[in-house]
Amino acid sequence: MPKRGEIHRDEKPEPDETPFFTIMDDDKVVSKPMVETDMLFSPA
Repeated sequence: MPKRGEIHRDEKPEPDETPFFTIMDDDKVVSKPMVETDMLFSPA
C-alpha cells in the first residue's frame, strides 16, 4: 500500500495498463462507485 505522497494526484496509468487497478486501505472512502462495461459477444 503506497503511503501518502508516494503517488502524485495527477499521475495517470500508462497505455498498457488497461484495465487499471488500485488497492484501497479503507472501502469507506468510496463515495460513488461506477461501472463501465463492454459487450463481449453479439446477441444471437
